[in-house]
Amino acid sequence: SASGLVTFTIDGVEPEDAVAYFWDQHHIVARKVDYPSVIRVSLHFFNTQEEIDKLVEAVRERAKAS
Repeated sequence: SASGLVTFTIDGVEPEDAVAYFWDQHHIVARKVDYPSVIRVSLHFFNTQEEIDKLVEAVRERAKAS
């Protein structure tokens, strides 16, 4: 089976702040990677399109707030 680890940054937002925001506001689990300092989410076959869309919207929302 295949899965994907997706890493990214949000301009002006510290990864640990984004991780906390995703969980507190959207119940999305993400992790901070120390080097390089990025946000990591894990996607797998069981993730629905709705869940992925929710993640994308949460990233956009957080980016606008920065």
